[in-house]
Amino acid sequence: MRLRKIGGYLLLVTLLIPGIVNAGEKVEVKNETELRECFKVNDNTCVLTDNITLTTKLQLEVPSGNKITLDLNGKTITENNLGLTKGLIAAGNGSELIVNDSSNGKGAITATNSWAALQVHANSKLTINGGNFTGYWYALSGNGTEHDTTITINDGTFNVIETAEAPAVYHPQRGTFTINGGTFTGTLGMEIRAGKLIMNGGTIVATKAPASSHPNGSGTTTEGAGIAIAQHTTKMDTSVIINGGTIKGYSAIYQSNPQNNDPENSGKVSIEIKGGTFEATNGGTQVVYSEDLKNYIIGGTFSIKPNIEYVNTNYNLIEKDGKFVVEPNKTMNATDESGNTIVEFESEEAFSTEYILNIESKDLTNEDDVIYLVEDHVFNESQNTKVTDTKVLATYDITVTDGTSIIPMENGKFTISVKIDATSADKYNTFKAAYINDEGKVEEVLNASRNEDYVTFETTHLSTYSILGYNATTTSVENPQTGDGIMMYAFIAIISMIGLAGTTLYLKRKFN
Repeated sequence: MRLRKIGGYLLLVTLLIPGIVNAGEKVEVKNETELRECFKVNDNTCVLTDNITLTTKLQLEVPSGNKITLDLNGKTITENNLGLTKGLIAAGNGSELIVNDSSNGKGAITATNSWAALQVHANSKLTINGGNFTGYWYALSGNGTEHDTTITINDGTFNVIETAEAPAVYHPQRGTFTINGGTFTGTLGMEIRAGKLIMNGGTIVATKAPASSHPNGSGTTTEGAGIAIAQHTTKMDTSVIINGGTIKGYSAIYQSNPQNNDPENSGKVSIEIKGGTFEATNGGTQVVYSEDLKNYIIGGTFSIKPNIEYVNTNYNLIEKDGKFVVEPNKTMNATDESGNTIVEFESEEAFSTEYILNIESKDLTNEDDVIYLVEDHVFNESQNTKVTDTKVLATYDITVTDGTSIIPMENGKFTISVKIDATSADKYNTFKAAYINDEGKVEEVLNASRNEDYVTFETTHLSTYSILGYNATTTSVENPQTGDGIMMYAFIAIISMIGLAGTTLYLKRKFN
């Protein structure tokens, strides 16, 4: 009886929760009916075994709460002239869709007469690891009323129908779009109107010229740009961070304010170019254009020189091999009246290109005290070192200004090289730098090294420094006998005496 009851309970649970039996299966599908059924079961992997043409005028959508992996397996999903004003296949509200192409790389989703090949709804996740995606208007799109999406592209190709003047990707919603790989091609590569784009790799190509924008409260605004940044009428935070990849267009980057949003809201737009390759094509003359933003390029390689206002003030724009690269500004020099470099300065961290290195030669009134303190420091470092012929070779007050005010350079890591007369420097085999405080006293002694005409040292702040040369020789010092050794000999002597006394007593007892 008890076994029957248990069996009945199990049957009841199975009937009430059928997903427990069917969830997580790898399902081979060969037609539209089987594909739609496969999408209904959470955690299914739907593997295409044949090309499928969708004939039902209804978006193929991952249901809310479901996670589906679609393996194109070298096959194609297309449509029979459905004319959907949405994506052919979509990650539904609160769902997750992963698209793979495990076979020959020819797998595809093609929307020949519908709005997009792929679409994301609110709170959904979409990950693309391979395949070819073509839409009439967009290969991939979100919606300006459906937010908090997460899109990750690791591989794949994304295109629009050749006759359509449209972008491969349209992103008008709040969400995060990450590109690690893949190729995106359209008359406009992609348009970001809200949310965050993070590009680490991949290629984006715009085929039309010139680059321009126009107001549009419901749709794209820009043409001819690799990546267009145009804040929507929704006035949401919009940011683009480019770490790598290749972007091509009449303008590779084109930021505009077509809706004429007020400064408070247009101020929510940001760009950070940290790396990547940017090419102006189709006769483009501005590889990067921005209507509102400046000071945002800190890396990358550009086919033509970008506007210097777009380059961060802590970075330099340098021409190399016919292209322009952006590198951190970490060095500056101070010269004499003849233009000869006297002091070279290098910082571990980048600093403003507007900074100026100033030096002022100083005469020490207490030179003997400085020499004594440096020699005392060397003696304390190593009592085996003998110091002779110590001399102050140069003293400079070293500061950095912005042209008018002194800039505090503290708590950093700075390398300073001071030019020294070679004839004088040849007389010495060792060098030190002494930090001289405001009272003229030695505050710190730093190790220094000579490299041809310069003596170099490292410090954490700027101030007055003296460069000293001296001759150092190593002396041998005999170690005196320590108290521990004497005690050991005394201990051995005492043990010997005790042993001798014990032997004497033993012999006396034996003979008595």
